[in-house]
Parts: sequence; structure tokens; C-alpha cells
Amino acid sequence: MTDAIDIKLTHDEALVLFDFLQREIDLANGARLAAATEHQAELWALNGLNCLLEKVIAEAFRPDYPVLIAAARDALVEKSGTWPWRTSTASEG
Repeated sequence: MTDAIDIKLTHDEALVLFDFLQREIDLANGARLAAATEHQAELWALNGLNCLLEKVIAEAFRPDYPVLIAAARDALVEKSGTWPWRTSTASEG
């Protein structure tokens, strides 16, 4: 299947995701991700996402990039809470 889809992310989500994928794929050659995947196609899909994000994340070349990443991470945790999120179960009524 070669049909394209559109995915919408907040800027903070895109920045944090880019930083994660860049670190894990480009710098660590995907070694830790490979251990967490079932099929190498999953790594190629993540690499494709990384390449797309690389085209739109201009902050990667800024000298204050570490500060921007920290702010984006903090904003996401502030918005969503700490991980793992709590889900309700049937027994909680």
C-alpha cells in the first residue's frame, strides 16, 4: 500500500518525537528500538517518520535546541500528566 496519510501533531509532540527518533535511529542505529519491535518493517516505518519530521523541525539546528527540547517535554507532561496514564477499569464503576 502506497497511499499517503496526514497526521497532525502539536509542535511539542513533533519536537519530542523527532528528538527521540533521531537519538534512537541515527545515533544508536536503532539498536534499542530493534529490541522493542517484532519486525524490521516497524523500524523502517519509524525511520520514515523520522525523515519526515527532519524536514519540518528547524529547531534541530539552533544553538538552544536542548532548551527547546526540555521545554517541549515539560509542556507535554504538564498537558498529559506523568506516564503511564491511568485508565479506568470495569471494577472501578
